[in-house]
Amino acid sequence: MPDVDLTHYKPNPKQLVAHDSRAKFLLYGGAVSGGKSVFLCMDVLRRCLAWNHNDVGIYRWEYANFRRTTFQTLEEWVLSRDGLVSQHNANEHWIKLFNGSRISYGGLKPSESAAGDLLAVAKSLEHSAIYIDEVTDLPEKLFDFLPTRVGRVLCQWAETGEWEKPNGVIRATCNPELGWVKTRWIDRPNPGYVFVRATVDDNAANVSEDYIRTLYANKDPDWIRRYAQGDWSAAVDFDAVCPVEFLIKATTNQAADDGVCEFGVDVGAEGNDLSVIAARFGGRCEILWEGNTPDTMVLKGKVKAYNERYSPRVVKVDTVGVGKGVYDALAQDGVPVMPMVGGAKAEDSSGNYLNQRAEIYWGFRKLLQEGRISLPNMPELINELGVIRYSQSASGRTIQIEGKKELKKRLGRSPDRADAVVYAFAYADPGFLAVTA
Repeated sequence: MPDVDLTHYKPNPKQLVAHDSRAKFLLYGGAVSGGKSVFLCMDVLRRCLAWNHNDVGIYRWEYANFRRTTFQTLEEWVLSRDGLVSQHNANEHWIKLFNGSRISYGGLKPSESAAGDLLAVAKSLEHSAIYIDEVTDLPEKLFDFLPTRVGRVLCQWAETGEWEKPNGVIRATCNPELGWVKTRWIDRPNPGYVFVRATVDDNAANVSEDYIRTLYANKDPDWIRRYAQGDWSAAVDFDAVCPVEFLIKATTNQAADDGVCEFGVDVGAEGNDLSVIAARFGGRCEILWEGNTPDTMVLKGKVKAYNERYSPRVVKVDTVGVGKGVYDALAQDGVPVMPMVGGAKAEDSSGNYLNQRAEIYWGFRKLLQEGRISLPNMPELINELGVIRYSQSASGRTIQIEGKKELKKRLGRSPDRADAVVYAFAYADPGFLAVTA
């Protein structure tokens, strides 16, 4: 065995905590220059040296981004070290160490020829552990598949020579962003999920004082909280139609039930899409039911049951695709339904909105800004609403809202809760939205 010198790596205290964690799913980081990529690469190396003939993967969503960022760290901390690497296959994207352990690397995004299979690359993985840099770039569906690809390698424990399959783990890094990562690691940690927050100050021994001063200089306080201090409460998507500060404020609003009830129903199409029934009682919103069911008659039965219980003035149903069947069945049974068709012409004839989706989402935004809405303190809903983006025409006049297909491509899932809630408030008379501070 060659004499490999690893004393060049002096982990900061937060990196040590992350290295020592036994959690199944660990998220490290928050701040820029908090040592995220170095932690990932060195944890990969530590794991590969602890077991001979190990196989570990380190990835980002897109290979181009990996090559430009994470790979540079691999080059500095692994490939450039004498006596450590026995072979590097740059074409097939793997590095073999002196002890037979292998580090696979690259991007998890399928090629255009994968015919829409989000898991095309991941299905071929066979690792003991997987490391993801900037995990917020990954679609949630892909991340949920990754645990099936770890704990699959028989390797030799270096200390004892015994052969075993190490427990499969996933390690990830990212800066604070709204979305599914925030929900499951920060807002409502799932069992087995651990977050280690690292600020730029935690990594001060590895960056210059001048860099830290520059990082803090002339920056907006919210930017500093988010990117220098790794504060997830400062995560904001500046192109979001529903600004996060208004969404959070809406969870503390107290709304009076003035007797006016309306439903919004989003119909899940396939895969991990949810069907959701939302209701507004004046300005107060509730998620009455959500579930993953491909049977539209099951959803019809749920809507009818809640209709009989609450007697809503109108039930606004997503009638695009499979939702048309639910709408027709409810209408036939006498439920007071109203169609929601995102691509339909806006009721407002001013030309301010590209379509109905833009019109109802912008109306929801205005109600939020006016403090007329009370939302449930539900991280999944807040994060869905907070990541839907809007754009304006070159003239600045016409508003367009990110469509479901675009969102599903970007996030890996449909914004089902958000759509149901916005439907519930669509075309609402502000006079009915009684809210008290």
